Amino acid sequence: MARMIPTLDAQTLAAVSSAAEREVYRAMRDNLPSSVWVLHGLSLLAKTRDGALRDLEADFVVFDRDQGLLVVEVKGGGVSFDPRTSEWHSIDRHRNRHEIKDPFAQARRAMYAVLYTLKEEGRWPSGRAPRLVAAHGALFPDLVDVGSLVRPGIDVRQIGGAGALEDLSKWCATLFAAFRGEQAGAGGLGSAGMQVIDQLFCRPVVVQAPLALAIRREARRQVELTVRQALVLRSLSRQRHALVAGGAGTGKTLLALEQARDFARKGLRTALLCFSRPLGKFLERQNSEDFACLTTCSFHKLAYDWIERAKREHNWDPLTHAREEHPNADHYDTHMPMGLAYASEVIEDRFDALVVDEGQDLPPDAWFALQLLLTDAEESRFLIFYDPNQAVYGDRSHLPITKAPFLLVENCRNTRPIHEAAYRHYKGDAIDPPDIEGAGIELIKEPTPVHQARVIRRLVGRLVTTEKVAPEQIAVLLCGRHSRGRVAALQQAGRPSGACWSHEQLWVPGAVLVDTAHRFKGLEAAAVILWLHDTVDANRDVADLYVGLSRARSRLWVVGAPHALKRIGLN
Repeated sequence: MARMIPTLDAQTLAAVSSAAEREVYRAMRDNLPSSVWVLHGLSLLAKTRDGALRDLEADFVVFDRDQGLLVVEVKGGGVSFDPRTSEWHSIDRHRNRHEIKDPFAQARRAMYAVLYTLKEEGRWPSGRAPRLVAAHGALFPDLVDVGSLVRPGIDVRQIGGAGALEDLSKWCATLFAAFRGEQAGAGGLGSAGMQVIDQLFCRPVVVQAPLALAIRREARRQVELTVRQALVLRSLSRQRHALVAGGAGTGKTLLALEQARDFARKGLRTALLCFSRPLGKFLERQNSEDFACLTTCSFHKLAYDWIERAKREHNWDPLTHAREEHPNADHYDTHMPMGLAYASEVIEDRFDALVVDEGQDLPPDAWFALQLLLTDAEESRFLIFYDPNQAVYGDRSHLPITKAPFLLVENCRNTRPIHEAAYRHYKGDAIDPPDIEGAGIELIKEPTPVHQARVIRRLVGRLVTTEKVAPEQIAVLLCGRHSRGRVAALQQAGRPSGACWSHEQLWVPGAVLVDTAHRFKGLEAAAVILWLHDTVDANRDVADLYVGLSRARSRLWVVGAPHALKRIGLN
């Protein structure tokens, strides 16, 4: 059994984000001899041509006393290489292609970085590093046939697929032999060399576990449906019409999505709708070719699509008709819903099931229009999920279903400190706090938006570079009026280390979202920075505070002037 650095127990190994790296870690640990040391996730410094240093990370570095050193890059999932463009792509389970770095170039750069580190080390018995056999290759644990990845400059022996993991010792020995033949006079590390490796790479260093690891551990519990929610889901499958009520974090969107998918699996033409546009985009991302009869979008997008279809197919504009019939009404509250209702008079399509999230936000005329879209008013499935927080949403007597709601009473998204902060602004049926203790909320007091923006930039940089939190898991949410000034201050403060800003654009790779708390309703992020305006008021801005505080799954920072924090009860 090889010596693994770091030594990961089953629980810690399970937290490694890459399933492929977990599989290779186990294979190296169990298949390589005790004379071999394997370093996983080794951070390195590489010299560029102009003499500058840059950071690199090697997936696995194998130090063999007799053979030399071997650097292995690991790529999971499907992988393709286009020899015409020299581009590499990963292929996810939906068969979407994502451009990735050349794994062999990554391994080669990391190999030279290890050699550079060894050369600079002054602890060698002879005063300088011996000439070592240095090899590099790539493992693709999810591929059976790796022959298509062969290209000029890459020996087929450098490529390992699923079969290589069955006898990893043999694959490594073959790779060492291939490079030894090209490196005359090079050899292994020897006992003295292994001692240098031990002192250089393996000596204990006490560090705090990165925040990303704690977030992953908490997330494993947060994504599971509670027993109560599972009972509700089973009960819903037997209901024609039903209301489901729950505060922030109780899993309404998760349940709505799963119920809509269940209807679609049964062959029912189903629409899963919501109010906010960002949440509508999130729901659209969850839909796939596996659910061809499932429509997912915001209510107003559905209305727009049907209105445009009526114009295109029947040369008639239902929206113009709605404006003529209701000349002084609101565009979104009345004209769009009534335009959808009029469009349904000429479009024959109907839904066998409607599932609506954020039901508390839809205007009364929307419910009138939606009921016209049902195949059968009595027999079709119609489920409405809503937040019963009277402090924010007030009376919801306009909901078209009058039955008593199913109540979701457990917060399964937030940690306890985040729950307690958010539910100060909640009034309604009691919601049980989660049993995930988590870290406390951190308050950052700075006098002006310029100072606040600088602190936020530094905080995000630390989360990304030191705490290893992916930028896409972080959101900066603006609470209170006048968001433009704070956005401008953030842009003036500059980009955070390791990331960039994305204003109102969700899921931009390598970017931290900056948006208003209001627009982010229904969504969540592992880490949220809630940025208060100087004039924030606990009564006037109760909706933004309730939404913004409850969006964070694991970590929450609240940034603002001292008097603003005090005004909302955080000081």
